[in-house]
Amino acid sequence: MSRSEDNFVDLCLGGEALAEEIDDFVDAWHEGGTGKPIYTSLGMTREEYGLWVEQPDSLDVILEARKRDGRIGDAGNMVEHRGKRSNSELP
Repeated sequence: MSRSEDNFVDLCLGGEALAEEIDDFVDAWHEGGTGKPIYTSLGMTREEYGLWVEQPDSLDVILEARKRDGRIGDAGNMVEHRGKRSNSELP
C-alpha cells in the first residue's frame, strides 16, 4: 500500500511516519473530502482521538499502547499516571 492509502497510526507503527507529522495528516483529511470521520482516517478509535484532542502529548502513549496491542483504557491510564508523576516531581 502506498503512504497515501495507509492511515497515520499504521504508518507510525510501521516506521513510515513520525508522530510529529500528525498535523500533515489532519490537513490532508481537511483537504481530501473522503467522507470518513477524522479519527477513522487517522487510524484511531473515537476514544483515542478524543484523548489526543484533549491532551496532544498523549499521542506517544496511544502509539505505544497500540504497539503493545493495548486499548485506550491502557493509554488513558498511562497518560493519567504520567501526569501524576510529573506533578509530583514539581517543586
